[in-house]
Amino acid sequence: MKYKTFLLSFFLSLWSASARAHPCEANYENGLSFFQSWLTEFYNKELNHYFLTANSDEAKWLISNATLGWVPTCEYYVVYGANGNTPANYSRKIWRFYGSPSIGPNSHFFTVNESERSFLVNLEAHTPATVPRWNSEGVLLPIPDDVSAEECTAGLKSGAKIRQVWRFYNNGFARGLDPNHRYVWSESTRASMAKLGWIDEGIAWCTY
Repeated sequence: MKYKTFLLSFFLSLWSASARAHPCEANYENGLSFFQSWLTEFYNKELNHYFLTANSDEAKWLISNATLGWVPTCEYYVVYGANGNTPANYSRKIWRFYGSPSIGPNSHFFTVNESERSFLVNLEAHTPATVPRWNSEGVLLPIPDDVSAEECTAGLKSGAKIRQVWRFYNNGFARGLDPNHRYVWSESTRASMAKLGWIDEGIAWCTY
């Protein structure tokens, strides 16, 4: 009995150590599964920019380097496959691009649209590194491939609600600022961004 108790305690300690609490939810007690991680939003007040990451090491680095000015907004949700352990039906990808802090644009951009991605990759290939451009940084995270465009627009699949993520643009290029997009998944945040004058560019992607 003592041996069984020891084994149970040992495996529970391993599970506890692997449980990754979200920085905005200090009392979170449940661990994430093998496939799961957090998609976390950050905000930089000085830049008035938003940023997303599903990489826990990157999120921890931003939090631990407070002088950079990036603070979690406490807008986040659980995603699948960002840690490399991708479920079978998650073959679509959200692509990540970045400009340059010195040349510009000093911002990140995310897209699931393959035409948009191809355009930016081609532009990068034909634009000198000394000229402002978007540089490919690979994949932000995979998303399910079994959600149709119609289901995404409706926000429903087989009668069940799915998560819609909208893209807002600060119209930075026209205002002489670095362009920045915010990706939101709550109706209240969507409404607040519209009131602030950010341009609603529609649904960026859908997921469960």
